[in-house]
Amino acid sequence: MSSTGRHSHVFLTVLFCLVMVSALSGQTRDEPRIPDIPGYVTLKCDFHTHTVFSDGSVWPTVRVDEAWREGLDVIAITDHLEYQPHKKDVAVDHNRPYELARSRAASLGLILVRGTEITRRMPPGHFNALFIEDAAALDKPEFLDAVEAAVSQGAFILWNHPGWKGQQPDGVSRWYDIHTTLLEKGWLHGIETVNSVEYYPAVQDWCLEKDLTMVGNSDIHAPTFLSFDFAGGEHRAMTLVFAEERTREAVRDAMFAGRTAIYFKQMVIGKQEYLEPLARGCFTLRHGPARISGTGSCNLWLTNTSDIPLYFETDGEDPLVSGPESLSLPPRSTVLFRIAAREDHRSGTFDIRLPYRLTNFKTAGAASLRTEIHVSVTLTE
Repeated sequence: MSSTGRHSHVFLTVLFCLVMVSALSGQTRDEPRIPDIPGYVTLKCDFHTHTVFSDGSVWPTVRVDEAWREGLDVIAITDHLEYQPHKKDVAVDHNRPYELARSRAASLGLILVRGTEITRRMPPGHFNALFIEDAAALDKPEFLDAVEAAVSQGAFILWNHPGWKGQQPDGVSRWYDIHTTLLEKGWLHGIETVNSVEYYPAVQDWCLEKDLTMVGNSDIHAPTFLSFDFAGGEHRAMTLVFAEERTREAVRDAMFAGRTAIYFKQMVIGKQEYLEPLARGCFTLRHGPARISGTGSCNLWLTNTSDIPLYFETDGEDPLVSGPESLSLPPRSTVLFRIAAREDHRSGTFDIRLPYRLTNFKTAGAASLRTEIHVSVTLTE
């Protein structure tokens, strides 16, 4: 090669590297602001996604890039074992999606969970096997043999979309004998209370009654930018995992322990014991001197420090002061509201607890989470 040719080759190589670095550095991560709870870090997770290795329409590394840009911490690629409509173009290899995505996930600091989807008619339905070591070992004709192979690898078994109209035309989630068998064997660990755009309140109660983990996932097949209006504030359904640390092992431990909630549209769904500290971490109260003379009033400032909207509705009365019937706090906003002394108030300094319900935080029976706004107020004659 001539000197000119070598210089041209070096120039093109450097130019290519600069273009690649520019493309990568141009990516931005829009991380949802969701608080940790005492003793745990809150990790944003999606445990149900698909690629061209089953019936999805993107390459595995694209799933990783999407998850990173959307602020997720954990993702599982869970391509179907039994359904590969692209097999004429993409070789069937059940472990290949994980292998292709692993280094990209590591470079972005994203926790990648190896998983797969066991796909059967209802009953029993579709199941994700998560935290496995070898997806190919689950490719068995008998359903229970496939689940047993997953459990032998330490898998977390998740029942997917029990109310999906593709299998339940009326959209009603039903519990069958095979699910009792799985539960009795210890081979069922969680159920999707939310899948894609569907929320199953009855399944939320199943999880509480049967001590199963609540999970919410996107089940995404298309590119996410075609599925969500991110500029308009939409986001994929995700599982909030309350882990002891930011590691794959800690995520697995939290899943088996049931330390989860679901962030779906504008709602947070889960057990009261986790929703209470999560809600408290979302808002702060500040005020000037909270001093009320006679039957007067004073102003308070309530700030939503999270990206989860907060909708308060009154749930009773404090005997000394009255507050607003409702409060709406968009993400990262502050609202000014007024509390007033009741006519029969007593003088002194009191710890006031204004009772409310957060109507978009859903606990058992899809009931709204009870919470309180605390403030110390000095009342004078």
